[in-house]
Amino acid sequence: MTVFLYGLLTDPYVEAWKNINSSLSDNSREHSITTVGLQVLRFLKGVFLLIPFFNIVVYKITASPVKTVSKAATLKSPPVNIFLSEVRSNDSKSASQKRAAFPGGFLPTKEQEKTVHFIVTSLATKNSLWLSMNASNMERKGKSIENLHSLAFLHCIFQDKDCKNKHMPKILDSWIIKQRFLSDLSKNLTKAVKHQSFQRYLSAFMSSLNIAEDNREKIIHWIRTQRNEEFLRFLIAH
Repeated sequence: MTVFLYGLLTDPYVEAWKNINSSLSDNSREHSITTVGLQVLRFLKGVFLLIPFFNIVVYKITASPVKTVSKAATLKSPPVNIFLSEVRSNDSKSASQKRAAFPGGFLPTKEQEKTVHFIVTSLATKNSLWLSMNASNMERKGKSIENLHSLAFLHCIFQDKDCKNKHMPKILDSWIIKQRFLSDLSKNLTKAVKHQSFQRYLSAFMSSLNIAEDNREKIIHWIRTQRNEEFLRFLIAH
């Protein structure tokens, strides 16, 4: 259909319309239907001549390859070591002093600290209904730090004033929450104390919280006998 209409607009047909129009007198030519028809034909011819151009432009736009970033490409950076993150050489000295200098130049990450604070704050300030409704989220938070060293976990709590002075006393005063909290903590501390590196971690932990060296044996005794409530109350009072 397009080819047929375009054929009517080619030069021979337009010239025929011109000849008919030129044979008319000047007065009749102004109002002649051939004059109007000639103008329409010229307009339509121009439109049809532009169609291929628009087709090319549209093709260029739609056929241009879209550069997409694959999900795999966004994950090129190596996964974060969830146990403890390495201290970068460009970390400021003041920032390092605010956080525990664990053996081997390792520290809990800021994200891990935030997660620990969220868990402790939620356990201390939220009611049973909220904790029940958000149990799955709390479980995910807990799993994200399950490989965090238990002393690093305690450091995250007791270097924060609100967690130490407000939230931990509330947790220990709630029998149900306290039992679950102490159960998980005792398991992790019991495993940790058996490792050869525990003494080095304990030294760094005590140093970060300004605990005197003469408390070392007492702390180890609490951990080995799973008297961790006494250990936590000692840290609160310290």
